[in-house]
Amino acid sequence: LIIEYLRPQNHHILVADHGKHALEILRSKSVDLVVSDILMPVMDGYELLSTLKSDPALKNIPIIVVSAIGDLQSVIKCLELGADDYLYKPINRVLLLARITNSLEKKFLRDRELARLQELNTMRDQVVSTLAHEMKNPLALIMGFIELLAEDRGISPESRQYIQNIQRYAHQMNDLVQDLLDLSKLDIQLHRENADIVKICESILEDLRLLAEQKSIELRCITPNTSCIANVDVERLRRVISNLLSNAIKYTAENGHVTLTVEALPELIQVSVQDDGLGIPSEDLGRIFESFYRVKRPEHMAIEGTGLGLSIAKTIIEQHGGKIWVESELGVGSTFTFQIPRT
Repeated sequence: LIIEYLRPQNHHILVADHGKHALEILRSKSVDLVVSDILMPVMDGYELLSTLKSDPALKNIPIIVVSAIGDLQSVIKCLELGADDYLYKPINRVLLLARITNSLEKKFLRDRELARLQELNTMRDQVVSTLAHEMKNPLALIMGFIELLAEDRGISPESRQYIQNIQRYAHQMNDLVQDLLDLSKLDIQLHRENADIVKICESILEDLRLLAEQKSIELRCITPNTSCIANVDVERLRRVISNLLSNAIKYTAENGHVTLTVEALPELIQVSVQDDGLGIPSEDLGRIFESFYRVKRPEHMAIEGTGLGLSIAKTIIEQHGGKIWVESELGVGSTFTFQIPRT
């Protein structure tokens, strides 16, 4: 009956015998709207709704449920699972067509808005990438000239202070440019190779040891006796570990401790960076991996940073099929952990 109502409207109609069949169609073809019953063989309407709304590729397709089940609980359950509308049988033709037209118009408006947002995001990324590349070389020249000035022993103490300030701000700018460049490269395919995660970690520790010694922070490394080989993009993984370690050093007070731990799990390699630094307030933990997000407390804002490093780290780890998370207590310290699949 529904098909008879829809056919004169010139819609292209795809018919499924049950929920599982509908999923097969939805995953192989472009569909603008689903009209589904609840009582179906193999997979009922509830399971179909739940499956669709949990699938990132299908969750935005509007769904109208049409059913002879008229109790309020069924309606509530369907709406909670993500149905856009619910109609009772027997179907009123005018009402059905009006609801379908309304749902399709909403979808087309949403799709148009999403396309526009994607276009703006692409333009933004291109501008950011271009600016970062254009700034990189002049900034490197500026930093080089400042280093030469800093080596001049004949300058006055006041001038030396000015030079040190310029050096600090130039390094901040350089960090921002590097983060923006890293951000612009995240869409580029990974260049994977088999690498020893322990050796990567030990190399980064040595690179950052001087930074830790300047604050009398003890760097510790705990590694397993077994092999920790994984198929990774070494440059990007180094970026993640370096960011986690440098953050731990920055947010830890003098005479503190930072521990890097590598663990070989049955199917995963786990890397943790633990510090006894400032810690993160519980209300900020849910947003700490967002781009440009920073904890707004004065003691945190006093430490230089762009708010991009953790966002970049999360993206890189997820590109490797892994996950990253943080456990933290304000005034006690933080532990950042990520896991990636073993080779």
